[in-house]
Amino acid sequence: MRERDEESVGLKHWRWNPAVAVNELFFGNRIPENQIVCRSCDLPLNERTWIPCEKCGELHSAKLWSHGNAFGNWRGLGCQSCGAPIRCLWNYFSQIILVATIVYWFPPYLWFFHKRPLRRVGNPHEVTTTPKTFITMGLVFGLWMWTVMTVIMWGLNNYAFAKPTTMIGSALSQLPVWFGGGVVFGVLMCALTARPKAPAVSQKA
Repeated sequence: MRERDEESVGLKHWRWNPAVAVNELFFGNRIPENQIVCRSCDLPLNERTWIPCEKCGELHSAKLWSHGNAFGNWRGLGCQSCGAPIRCLWNYFSQIILVATIVYWFPPYLWFFHKRPLRRVGNPHEVTTTPKTFITMGLVFGLWMWTVMTVIMWGLNNYAFAKPTTMIGSALSQLPVWFGGGVVFGVLMCALTARPKAPAVSQKA
């Protein structure tokens, strides 16, 4: 087993992709900073990845924070044994937004949420991942990106110049594109995380 390299492609993507800020700030989707991956296990990536607690040493299956448990973790992840916080990565754009809006969110956080225990989730063995799961995730992601990038951003920039019927038609014409991109994203995630690792093949000289 080995600790996942902090500067791997996937972790760099999490830090630098602006779209990840939407996941972190709106949906509470967080990933641990330290992950241990079994390289010799013939299992999908999400089933051979473990999350260590730095305080008590407990190892948690990465499946613990998948599906519905992947969201709603705005304050971070907590050890299911001792309750200690587990260090999580931060997207750089999330940090910029949080600093810029600190006067709005920090007082409520300090008064109502600071001393509350972190969320406890269910049994990871009850969580099953199928290709349909990733396709659904991709469609939801595509719908969200269409709403933000097309309906909101494009609408705000063009509402004074375009007719409402033209704006609606243009927005709807882009919906299949975002859905298609979401499906591609879901398929790639399925291939990268849910596909069993190919067994090593020994070669004789």
